[in-house]
Amino acid sequence: MDSLVGAIDLHEEGRNPLFVSQTVRGDAEHQREYAMQFGINNLCQWSNNIKKKGESEISTRARSMVFFAFALLASCGIDCNAQGRKELFVPENGYISLNMPLDPLRTGSLSTKTTHPVYMKAMQEIWNDVGINIDFVLPYKYKTKGEVLMDCKNQDLMKKLIFGSTSCGKYQRKLQHCGVCVPCLVRRAAFLKNNLCDVTEGGYFKENLQCSYSKDVAAAALAVVQLKKNGIESLVKGMLSFAKGEERNLYLGVIERGVLEIGALLREHSVI
Repeated sequence: MDSLVGAIDLHEEGRNPLFVSQTVRGDAEHQREYAMQFGINNLCQWSNNIKKKGESEISTRARSMVFFAFALLASCGIDCNAQGRKELFVPENGYISLNMPLDPLRTGSLSTKTTHPVYMKAMQEIWNDVGINIDFVLPYKYKTKGEVLMDCKNQDLMKKLIFGSTSCGKYQRKLQHCGVCVPCLVRRAAFLKNNLCDVTEGGYFKENLQCSYSKDVAAAALAVVQLKKNGIESLVKGMLSFAKGEERNLYLGVIERGVLEIGALLREHSVI
């Protein structure tokens, strides 16, 4: 969803981006459809197809390493800018990039950090040190998902395509949005913030949040209540220790507004 808006915004700015995607079962056709909206021969659609013996770690926690490796390979086909650098756009909203645990049970690897500022800074430093002249650009790092939609530079095209996009962290299990994982909650909240009737293709496996038992919904409700009762600092605690001064305030703001967006969704479903 964010990637699609990122593509639209770059195109509206007169840019001609090369798109890179991981081929995903159930989503590959949409990837091609979206790329064709902005030109031809502009999509590198690849799969790592990694197979190994023995036990396998089945999560997608390290997926961004694969995505960035694909982007690095694709960048070999484009020219540097006047400064001798290339730009790699990572259009992820700031709330999901930070992915602050909504309750104590979601700390550690249960809240993935695939585009977290600390991770992205370390990746940039590694690439610089080995002579890779590519700059990571995160245009939405201070925006919620609802704000990414609201500020999209071509609203008509966004509304035409956005409901075919995929957000669910468990999409591959049923080739349908589950409706209750954190990415689904953030997605649904973004549509609500923008007063868009949510006609996501295939619908949600669990449409009614009030009637759906979900640890993620419960964690989100707890976070919303804690924010209202004790303020944003009680939620964040030491999660923003990496950021100082004005940058910390910007991250603090995106977390607070992101939780408020989810809160509006939960109230819509009478969860809180």
